[in-house]
Amino acid sequence: MVAALSAVVAIGADNAGASANAGAAGSGSERDVVASAKDPRGDVRIHKRIRGLSTKERKSIDVRQVTVDVRDSVTRFSVKLEDVRPTNGWDQMVFLNMEPTAGSTQAFGGSIGFSPQRPALSYAYLDSSGDGTDFESCDPLRAKVSWRRDLVSLDVPRRCLPSSEAVVKVRSYTGYFRSDASGPWSSDRVKFNGPVVLR
Repeated sequence: MVAALSAVVAIGADNAGASANAGAAGSGSERDVVASAKDPRGDVRIHKRIRGLSTKERKSIDVRQVTVDVRDSVTRFSVKLEDVRPTNGWDQMVFLNMEPTAGSTQAFGGSIGFSPQRPALSYAYLDSSGDGTDFESCDPLRAKVSWRRDLVSLDVPRRCLPSSEAVVKVRSYTGYFRSDASGPWSSDRVKFNGPVVLR
């Protein structure tokens, strides 16, 4: 399935839908919270033409919060969903796309994907050139899952993240992770303002 995404992660944003907090440079802390955004409950798009899941199962991927933490050698992307749960074969999925800001001379493109049901199949890719001639692959990666907190997170190595600020689009789905099988049954997205430096 193609990772279609639609949230713009912002640094320095502070409004009803999003907030960002930059860590102090040189403070010695092991994490720097770049962006954190909450998403309204109940805005999941239900794909009614695709049969197979209950309404409750489809709404389980309702995004509640997205957090981006820059650490020593990785950046952690954490997504809190409405209900991270064991499933009967189908997957809850999160995808992020990275692209240059409007008017930028950069031509990179990148993607990140992970699923709490298939944590060992997580991945990140970065095409620094935009034409495939300078390509970095971080595949596979392993996501971390907290069933109790309805949270899934992924640590992405710096080499698979752009060095310049980027627009980051985020979307969640119910479907089959890393498969072209039927679905998705539902989707959600988070809206932010502005670009973010991911490393």
